[in-house]
Amino acid sequence: MLRTALLSLLLLCSAACLKPLPLRDELVMAEVMRRYDDFYPGKPTEQPDSGLVRPRFGVPVIAQTGAAFSIEVLAQPGALPPQAVLLRPDVRAEDGLRCLRGEPVSQCFVLQLIEEARRPLPQGSAWVSYRAQVQPAPQLTPQPGGYDLVLGDAGTGMQRSPQSVWLLRDDPEKLTRVRVAHLSDLHVGKGNTRTSAEILGRLFQIVTEINQLQPDLVVVTGDLVHRGQTEGLQLGAQQVLRHVNAPVLVIMGNHDIEFGFFRAPVRRYGAGWVHFAQAFHPLLHYSVPIGGYDFVGFDSGPAVRTLRVLTRGLHRDSLATLRKDVDSAVARGRRGVVMFSHAPSRAVLNKSINPTGSGFFGRMDQGRAEFERLLIDGGRQGLQVLHLAGHTHWSDVFDLVPRGQRMSFLPWRDSSPCLRPLRGSVGIVTTQAAAHAGVSGKRNARGYGFSLIELGGDVPKVATVQHGVGRPTECALVEPADLAQRTPVVPPRSIGL
Repeated sequence: MLRTALLSLLLLCSAACLKPLPLRDELVMAEVMRRYDDFYPGKPTEQPDSGLVRPRFGVPVIAQTGAAFSIEVLAQPGALPPQAVLLRPDVRAEDGLRCLRGEPVSQCFVLQLIEEARRPLPQGSAWVSYRAQVQPAPQLTPQPGGYDLVLGDAGTGMQRSPQSVWLLRDDPEKLTRVRVAHLSDLHVGKGNTRTSAEILGRLFQIVTEINQLQPDLVVVTGDLVHRGQTEGLQLGAQQVLRHVNAPVLVIMGNHDIEFGFFRAPVRRYGAGWVHFAQAFHPLLHYSVPIGGYDFVGFDSGPAVRTLRVLTRGLHRDSLATLRKDVDSAVARGRRGVVMFSHAPSRAVLNKSINPTGSGFFGRMDQGRAEFERLLIDGGRQGLQVLHLAGHTHWSDVFDLVPRGQRMSFLPWRDSSPCLRPLRGSVGIVTTQAAAHAGVSGKRNARGYGFSLIELGGDVPKVATVQHGVGRPTECALVEPADLAQRTPVVPPRSIGL
């Protein structure tokens, strides 16, 4: 008994001393290449010479039909340029192979690849970017919609990434309004057989509802599975999300990395990261543009071994990386930046006690204050800046408001399925678990649901859909008096900053 207590204390102390891992892209790609056989498994005769980095399911490309887009690969030493085609999702794998060989296949479109950039990695490998464009062919023009990207190289099998390329009729950068559905904490594989089946049923219900809303984008902020070390669960989560009729952006959560309170804390990401990457992508930081906004996903770290339910948070190097994202958006004249991660920078357990505090439970441990300053600085430079997160299993929306001589984030009193404006151009949105309830007794943690965000106006708008609590889940069903009570008064935009 004493030995167990001492071991637990040692694990907690060692976890508290561990720093977050840096998100710098070059470091991440070098680690993926070092463990290439894990991230791109296969028989020796079938393992690809060039592993697909992006676009992948969970980090798609969104382009206008006929426009060029980028493909990034990790090339082994001596690898020849790959071949690539776009396939409709219902085209069989064997037909995709035939198409790669140059045979005509219906609903398969050959891509021309031109190398754009090559960044050297250790031991002669490289991170290579190609400019891809559909090869002109009579009466063979892809229609708008989602496509699988298929990559092949000499003498190996093919890599097929489902719904990783989304083609739109119009330029996606010219969208005047961007509607985003925000999901989090799917926890596929949680509980016994009955609980797991119930979660899957609710997830399909939520996906159906989201498809009816026809968002331009769906953001999933981590904990797709309950135990990331378990092989096969991430593919199950992927199968659920492939039913979404929109581009899907995905980032890892602490459960995706690893789960187990009495496990030794991870120093290097292990099997959980590999399983996530095989089903989705290996990236710990990325950006996808649409409608004048940059959507920047980043990893907020594994769990800290503490009853405070914290994640490790952000390394100072990672904060510099995210600041570059904001500075780049300002320099390019973007409308805004939507950052998203699994853990939030703040989590208020009780809104009547210090509502503007960062909270004691359920947030990033390291780097959270610096991260919030980064958000505020982006707003001061004229951007709309949001941070989307999950992790707490309850929903919250935070406005940036003046409190004396300083700016503070203040939580909304209540939620509504109707889109409501923020008070200014900077805000934080935390979304409850998509398919199961959170903290018992906490009103915004009951049931399950998702958030809807609308961008393109003077300020972002947010709605929260909460199932299983006996409240309306559609705006049309909300009583006018109830809506008026919940809707904040929006002062002039300048008050927010």
